[in-house]
Amino acid sequence: MAKKVQILFFSLALFFSVSLPLWAGEAATLVNLVGGKITVVKANKETVELKLKDKIEEGDTVLTGKGTYAMFKFTDNAETILRPETEFKVIEHTFVSDDPSKDKTTSQLVNGGLRRLTGLCGKRGNPDVDKLVTATATVGIRGTIYEVISCAGGAGCEKLENGTYFKVKDGEITLKNDAGEISLGKGQFAQVASKTSKPVILDKDPGFPNIAPPKSMQLNTDSSGQCAA
Repeated sequence: MAKKVQILFFSLALFFSVSLPLWAGEAATLVNLVGGKITVVKANKETVELKLKDKIEEGDTVLTGKGTYAMFKFTDNAETILRPETEFKVIEHTFVSDDPSKDKTTSQLVNGGLRRLTGLCGKRGNPDVDKLVTATATVGIRGTIYEVISCAGGAGCEKLENGTYFKVKDGEITLKNDAGEISLGKGQFAQVASKTSKPVILDKDPGFPNIAPPKSMQLNTDSSGQCAA
């Protein structure tokens, strides 16, 4: 009997060691890389350099180097492009294909810039489960493609004052902080100067920098599955 119990425990341990990586916090995969170096700081503070097809998990902080662009594909089919000198953190990401009630995805743009095509999280039930946190406001997503750049003297902000800038290419987002909340639609731009400043819709392009290098990356947006970067 002892031998059978030992074999059973071994079998269960083997099962869980094989199965665990399939649901152990995997968030996204690096699917495109242009330029130089990209690193990730793990939750345990370990730093590793990312290569194509490498995966990131909840709690990971991604850092793109000078001249480096990176695209990630999330498990809910969301896509995010990071521009050079960007710091981006995956706070939480849960997607279970047959259980929309578990959908939840929250990321943080610490600094730098990104473009994001939203995925299935937030489209199958509660629209408030998909969020992006920035230095000045939280972005609520309503199925869209949008761009964000955080400016505090960093790369791409040569023409922009300090603050966070937003651009909607398709769909709609909401911007919210302690000072107020606005909705931003296709073709609109907004600025949030600080956490205590109300989000403001701008009447024209403030000089938003290119998020992705021309023709090197694409996001799925139309029936053909492609849209120019």
